[in-house]
Amino acid sequence: MSNAAKMISPSASGTTQEQLVHHVLTLANPANAVSLEVHTTEPGLQLYTGNYLSNVVGKKGVISDKFCGVCLETQRFPDCVNSEAELGCNGFLRPGEVFQSETIFRFFRKMSTSLK
Repeated sequence: MSNAAKMISPSASGTTQEQLVHHVLTLANPANAVSLEVHTTEPGLQLYTGNYLSNVVGKKGVISDKFCGVCLETQRFPDCVNSEAELGCNGFLRPGEVFQSETIFRFFRKMSTSLK
């Protein structure tokens, strides 16, 4: 996928508006060559890393410890309602307006190029 792809969305006035889907993040695990790319029309990304997990019992009794997972949330900037001009995004949704965004999570594995 290129750095920016177009998404066409309807606006409140019935016209269409183009939004660009940008690559915002790549997470990679060199140990198993698995990677995740995130592409979105949103300007912001919230990242949680599970720093404070400690022996949390989850589904089927699986124990979760520090850094066992990650949470990614694409969004508007938290203060965009107060800083719309500086941040370049609108944080308000007025009656009759339609909110639409697109986020793509692309998982892939890089295969070894060696012929061993």
